[in-house]
Order: sequence, then structure tokens, then C-alpha cells
Amino acid sequence: MDKQYLHEKLAGLRNKYVESANEETNTGFLDEAKMNKKMLRIKKKLVNLEMERCQKMIEHRDLSK
Repeated sequence: MDKQYLHEKLAGLRNKYVESANEETNTGFLDEAKMNKKMLRIKKKLVNLEMERCQKMIEHRDLSK
């Protein structure tokens, strides 16, 4: 392989993955409040599902439904 080709390929990959990841983390801080709300909703849903599962276990009902 040609050295120039390898340098271009590495620069392209670096630009594609490393620099784009840095941009995503920088913009991620702005959306942190939105993600926290979303995470809270997901956690509440998981807690409700777990409570429902436990209730079904206590009542000896089918858990697969």
C-alpha cells in the first residue's frame, strides 16, 4: 500500500469517528435536560412493569401475558 493512501485513509477515519464523536459529546450537554426527562419516563415505566410482574407472581397469574 502506498504511504499517501494510508495517510489519507487515516485522516478520513479520524475525521469520521474521532471528530464526529467530539461534536456529539459537545452537543450532548445541551440536550442533557431533555435526556434526563426521557430517562425518568423510562425508569417510571420499568418500575410500573416490575410492580405489575410482582403482583402477577403474588396472585399466581401467568407472567407471559
